[in-house]
Amino acid sequence: MALVMAAVPTAAQAARPGVLDGLNALAAANPNIQVVTVEYATMALPEKADLCWTTENYHDFHNGPTADIAALNKAVFNNLKPGGIFYVEDHNAADGAGLEATSKFHRMDVAVAKSELIAAGFKLDGEGDLLRNPADNRAGSNSESGHFVSDRFMLRMKR
Repeated sequence: MALVMAAVPTAAQAARPGVLDGLNALAAANPNIQVVTVEYATMALPEKADLCWTTENYHDFHNGPTADIAALNKAVFNNLKPGGIFYVEDHNAADGAGLEATSKFHRMDVAVAKSELIAAGFKLDGEGDLLRNPADNRAGSNSESGHFVSDRFMLRMKR
């Protein structure tokens, strides 16, 4: 049975009342799930992982007073086994939107995400179209579109 680690950021999420309740219940019912609280940019998981996954929040890692995306990406890289995968899925910003879209529209410019991940040492191993929605206004907020109808990108980055 594979070990699953649910990494929750200490300051941003884990300290909030009730945030860990669902994950802790899941871990209690499944002995292969371990909940770990970390600071992403300095995380050191108990063991190297085969896969790290982030969904619809890569853009959020750019925002806030302590945002350090280079350190976060390098920490993920360092916590993966050789050949491990970092799966990144997020709301797609308009082409060329740059980093302004992360806070203004809660979206991520996929070209910027790729360049940041490659700078950390990852290689692009695949992209998916399953969550694409060409009808979405990528120049607006993802909350206007809705989380399940926004145009989203999927990147499979390999260590």
